[in-house]
Formats: sequence, C-alpha cells, structure tokens
Amino acid sequence: MYDSIRQIDEKLLEKVVAVPGDITEDNLSLSSADRKMLTEEVSIVFHIAAALNMEADLKTAVNMNTVGAVRMLELCSEMKNLEVGEQL
Repeated sequence: MYDSIRQIDEKLLEKVVAVPGDITEDNLSLSSADRKMLTEEVSIVFHIAAALNMEADLKTAVNMNTVGAVRMLELCSEMKNLEVGEQL
C-alpha cells in the first residue's frame, strides 16, 4: 500500500498520523481531541484492524471483525472531508 502511495507522491506519507485507540471499545477509545481531529481533518481511511488468530474466542473475533468495523463506519460517517477516490 505504501509503495503505491510513494509512486503517486512521496510527500503524501508525511500526512499519515498514528492515533491510539481500540477497535473493540465504544468510541474506539479515542480521546475527544483525536476524535475531533479525525472528523475535521481526515479525508482517507484505511481500516485494517482484524482478529486473525483462529484460536481467538468467538466473542472477541466478532467484536473486532464485525462490531469494530461498524464503529469505524460510524466514525467515518462523521468525517467532514471524507473522499471516495481511485483505489491505490
């Protein structure tokens, strides 16, 4: 993914910021400042969190893989600058 972005414009990666949170928690465990920044400034989201451990209990896997995705969609629905663009 990053190689594709570098081919388009290497400076785009300077905009990538890690934000602490937890996909399994309500409101993604985001601080109010981080949530505000995300909803006001982000235009592209890559959701790649998942439970891949086949030995994980069903409740954990469902919470991360299904409910977690819904939580991300809810956050994305609040983003004022979210774009749908060409797939990298």
